[in-house]
Amino acid sequence: LVCIILSSALIYFLYKKLIVAEVVIEEYKTPFEIAVNSLKSLDEQNISNQLDVKQYYTQMTDIIKLYFEKDIEISAFESTTNQLIDKLSLLKKSKKLKISQETIDNFTSVLSNADLVKFAKYNPDKKLVIDDKKLLESVLVETKKAIPNDIEKNLRKESKGKEKLNLLKIVDVKSFL
Repeated sequence: LVCIILSSALIYFLYKKLIVAEVVIEEYKTPFEIAVNSLKSLDEQNISNQLDVKQYYTQMTDIIKLYFEKDIEISAFESTTNQLIDKLSLLKKSKKLKISQETIDNFTSVLSNADLVKFAKYNPDKKLVIDDKKLLESVLVETKKAIPNDIEKNLRKESKGKEKLNLLKIVDVKSFL
């Protein structure tokens, strides 16, 4: 009798926890949308001293590097500034990325300033920091435009496939109980 009561309580608990629980599926956001939103969230930060400026530049460059890793599929975090610029230039030359030289030059400028801030304790004025952020936003937009559509379509297919797989796992758990 005790076993029946305990097993009933266990089944009831599992039923409430696994089956009745709401399934929340987050809206898929492209790497571009994530990067744009992340850059916008930087506006809320106060950059009053050298440490704040260093963090700000680190976050700015990390956002664009993450975007490059996700959307262009290049190893941006493991690359130095020169290596990253070389990779973008090679993609441009091979016509895998239809990016302008001006965009590459703007990106080089921002990365150079970021390196100075992070490693040489350079403390730029607030106007330069804001200008670099605007340049980085334009680099982001121009890079997005430069990506051939077939790469973007493949990324969307992969993400939809993952969503379907997650839904199948949920259905499989329900059928198990």
